[in-house]
Amino acid sequence: MSTIRCPVPEVCSARAQGAAGSGAGGFTLVELVVVVAVIGLWALTLAPVLARTRPDVRAVQCLNNLKQWSFGQCMAASENADILPTDGMGANKLYPGSPTPTGTPDDLYAWFNVVPACLREKGLMYY
Repeated sequence: MSTIRCPVPEVCSARAQGAAGSGAGGFTLVELVVVVAVIGLWALTLAPVLARTRPDVRAVQCLNNLKQWSFGQCMAASENADILPTDGMGANKLYPGSPTPTGTPDDLYAWFNVVPACLREKGLMYY
């Protein structure tokens, strides 16, 4: 069995002493402080970028909500002879509607009670 010789004896002996020395091998306080400082600087540079993306996220959420409501309107219309649900009109589709109450949260024919049912949500009358 042949032994492998180190090409640079000074480096090999220093590594051997460090590995077998008195508790060497951990991080020094200076190294830890430098790492914490670098992470802090990285967080400071990243914070404004994340703050600029928040309005974009809210705009996307708003567009998604509008899209869902429009899908609900279309589904409600397709189930009711292509007539959109209205507010303040009862089953007779006249204003003021009949039967009462019309335009209130208890109006079963108002859009805010008809459309959520198409989206598998609760209507306003249940809140």
